[in-house]
Amino acid sequence: MTTAAPRSLFWKLFLPIGAALGLCALAAAIVVPRYIERNAEREAVTAARETARQFTLLRQYYTANVVAKVMAHPGLRAGSDHLDHPDTIPLPATMVLELGELLRDSGVNLKLYSPYPFPNRANRVLDSFGEDAWAYFQRHPDQAYTRTERLGRATVVRVALADKMIAQSCVDCHNSLPGSPRTDWKLGDVRGVLEVDSSLQLETGRRAIYAVLATLAALLLLAGLFLRLFYQRAIAGPLEQALAAIGALTAASDAKVAAAQAIAAGDLDRDLAPVPALALHGAAPGNDELGSLLRSVQRNLELQRALDGAFAAMLVSLRAARLRDTERDWLKTSQNELAEAMRGDFSTAELADRVLRYLAQRLGAGLGALYLVSGADGALERVATYALLSRHDAPARLAPGQGLPWQALRERRMLCLDPVPADYMAIGSALGTARPTVLTVWPLWHGDTAVGVLELGAFRPCTALEQELMALVREACALSFSMQQAHRHTERLLRQAREQRGGDVANGGARPHVSGGGQAIDGA
Repeated sequence: MTTAAPRSLFWKLFLPIGAALGLCALAAAIVVPRYIERNAEREAVTAARETARQFTLLRQYYTANVVAKVMAHPGLRAGSDHLDHPDTIPLPATMVLELGELLRDSGVNLKLYSPYPFPNRANRVLDSFGEDAWAYFQRHPDQAYTRTERLGRATVVRVALADKMIAQSCVDCHNSLPGSPRTDWKLGDVRGVLEVDSSLQLETGRRAIYAVLATLAALLLLAGLFLRLFYQRAIAGPLEQALAAIGALTAASDAKVAAAQAIAAGDLDRDLAPVPALALHGAAPGNDELGSLLRSVQRNLELQRALDGAFAAMLVSLRAARLRDTERDWLKTSQNELAEAMRGDFSTAELADRVLRYLAQRLGAGLGALYLVSGADGALERVATYALLSRHDAPARLAPGQGLPWQALRERRMLCLDPVPADYMAIGSALGTARPTVLTVWPLWHGDTAVGVLELGAFRPCTALEQELMALVREACALSFSMQQAHRHTERLLRQAREQRGGDVANGGARPHVSGGGQAIDGA
């Protein structure tokens, strides 16, 4: 069975939010630029109308207050060639066109044209906008005609107003002016088209659109970063801690099941790995669902740690019980084996050799000697040795009161010499020799009777268990030696008695001989 690859909770939680934000941003990116563009167009139309109105007012004022007064003087005139004649002022149309040229660099382009141009402007042809505007003004002379067009690389709002004959002086001038294309003008007639082209508002609107789009992108990016940081800190971090704790708890549970099965099968050497405590990084769990989850996991971990402690204590108790059973078995086995070694009819030397050899091997000694108290003079006589390089290395007799063995007998306790002096005999084998590091002397007492001394040399001190073994078997060994010595002494007495009876019988066969009243005694 295959499982799907895990997906991050972040995407499950915030993908709908991100999608909603993205849709909102997309809608804003579609709607807002259009709104800004339409608003920029409206502002451009309004500004162009205002500019055209201002030029119209300026032209009216110039016509009424300048041209009219100039034309009243014979030495002055109005014409389009005013730059070359000091006595000539510009015509109102010429003034408007020249002012438009001056305003061109500011983003405003002002034009004045007509289907009835003066001869000096006859080569100017109206474009489609101009033709449409002239046709429109024939029907609606008091309204504005607008259109947004792409001129070159720029988008321009073109606003046209009707240039009407608004003063009688204008009518008279155009009807009487030499070279005028038409001489039947009347007051209120549309003379031409006043056009104002502006791209400033559109450029401003376009920059506003770019700014809005950049702001939306930046806001989306900041929102994404904020959501990511918020998720990592408030959700992912605590959740990862909880998942790690649950994973550790699960792994520990599997290990505990295996360890419990092994312990139930008798393997007490298995150890239980305790569950680690839940280390909460950052603030304490909150009051939300995630905080409740963390607190629940923490309580489960604390409970599991308490169970681990109880299980570990139980395991220690089981190991201690097993150790006690092992030690009791070892002590019982050692006692039985020593009793088996001493069972039989042996001489004192044979019995001492068997006892010394077993105890030296059981206690891990490298050399040893066994001395028994002599019944003749009370001295300690060597009766057995173990692994000595030469029997002459150990003295055959120790006079009463001399040396460490007699001191152990006096104190009736084990004496230990650690470390051993450098001049002591060495433990040897075919591979080399080495001086023992520890020397122990065990007194052998049976009741109030000193029986002997057991002396062992080893490379380590005796353990508590080995000392307990010696405490259990010393008196049994002493009793065995005492009984063996008593038995041998009884045998010697019986043998001496038999030998004495045999001599008495031999002497009793030669009785005294009496003859002639005399007595003769032949005795031994």
